[in-house]
Amino acid sequence: MKRFVPFGALGAGVIIALASSASAGIIFEVESNDSLASAQFVGTFSPPGGAIAIDGSLGSSGSDVDWYAFDITGPSSVLLAALAPVGDSTTIDGQMMLVSASGDVIEFDDDDGPGLLPAFFVQNLPAGSYFIGVSGFDDIVFSDDPVGTDTLFDGLNNSGAPHGEVFQYKLSLAINVVPAPASATLLAFGGLVVSRRRRSSH
Repeated sequence: MKRFVPFGALGAGVIIALASSASAGIIFEVESNDSLASAQFVGTFSPPGGAIAIDGSLGSSGSDVDWYAFDITGPSSVLLAALAPVGDSTTIDGQMMLVSASGDVIEFDDDDGPGLLPAFFVQNLPAGSYFIGVSGFDDIVFSDDPVGTDTLFDGLNNSGAPHGEVFQYKLSLAINVVPAPASATLLAFGGLVVSRRRRSSH
């Protein structure tokens, strides 16, 4: 299953998150992160949000799955995009899913075009804990859309054989967190005070 993410939405989401980043940086994958139980925690995102880049790889076994965990403290827009190393975009085939704390699949994607591995944009994600899974085709085949189910990556295809994909990737996670109403009011008040101070200084 392919879900198209317009380039404008991708770019805008990353720019907004980077410009108002509460947490940002590069995180290197640490094995073993092959299951939800052993998922690598990459951060808690609070208003206004933030952006991180994850440097990871699917290992030489051909059945590797990488899981990452993160928390958000308020309703959020979440952009996930995996990038292939230069020159490798036509030789690798990755898959990615976003999973709730209860183990249900919220979103799933294969690759979305030249130069991109999986990518998707999720809006109005409630506060809570979430998992990102990265695997290779055909861990899950297109006809078996896992969204809304608890069918998770396990590194094996429908025949029980390893998916076979071995590659490096860069995973971009950009999150915009909506402040709680009280926080939004406080921020607005703070902006008003700053504005008045600036005016009075002239």
